Amino acid sequence: MFRQMPNWNIFFNTQAEPALSRDFGGYEVSGIEDFTEALTEGHRRRIVYTPESETIAEQQEEISEIIDILYGIGKIMNAAGRRHIWCHLYIDEVHLLSSKKSPFSMVDRIATQGKRYGVVGVFVSQRPALVSQTLITQSDSQVIFRCNSYEIPYFERYGFPISEYKIWLARPYHYIIDNGVRIGKMNPITV
Repeated sequence: MFRQMPNWNIFFNTQAEPALSRDFGGYEVSGIEDFTEALTEGHRRRIVYTPESETIAEQQEEISEIIDILYGIGKIMNAAGRRHIWCHLYIDEVHLLSSKKSPFSMVDRIATQGKRYGVVGVFVSQRPALVSQTLITQSDSQVIFRCNSYEIPYFERYGFPISEYKIWLARPYHYIIDNGVRIGKMNPITV
């Protein structure tokens, strides 16, 4: 998805995983100054941002600055009459930056206000039971891969029929998409 989207794609590499830029075809930056420089160079539409800081609190500050920059660009586009989705912001391990235990975060702001500024959030987590309720309720779609036994009660509590899909999800790289209207079984992604 990151590689195929025609608009700007920014991947916030929360866990500082090495070589993501090579895997996703993005320009790797670290730090807000490098990020803004990459944005001004229009040919770099895929950016892998690795936070400079290691603590969650400091990473929340970095993502807040990035969101403010993206919203600023969106405001300029809106004022020029070019209101459209221009950017997808992928946040890996989102439960670390927007958890059920934290108050409303900047990441939650992407889910509730992002489209107004042309920014769509794509939130990635292997621990959906820990993700902020705001992100879950504001998501247009949920892509679900294999779940461990800890996560199954979470889905069942919200009326999601996860047990009906356990066999499908147990297969390598198979997933389902819930778009709020229907649930579809999806075959593995091949690269």
